Amino acid sequence: MAIDQNIVDAYAEISNYVYSLSSQYSSAVIDSWFGKMSVADPWLIAAAMAYKGRIVTNETELKPNAKKKIPIPNIASHFSVPCIKTIQMLRDFNFKL
Repeated sequence: MAIDQNIVDAYAEISNYVYSLSSQYSSAVIDSWFGKMSVADPWLIAAAMAYKGRIVTNETELKPNAKKKIPIPNIASHFSVPCIKTIQMLRDFNFKL
């Protein structure tokens, strides 16, 4: 999927929200999330927001006390983006071995 304006707009919303969490996460943790284009987490959430998708990740539980890493579900949940595990995705697609 190419990055389009819908995704960029969602990314901006995520950025504003995460930077508002500076009392929970250090600036180093926040900057590491946004500092490199190679960090996919905010872009995955933005794409899911923009196109009403779900995120497939093994990080599916909220961690409200996280401080050293920003968990995908913590941010996705704020924007009503569901996170599911790989096994759930396979079930949803009726995958059988």
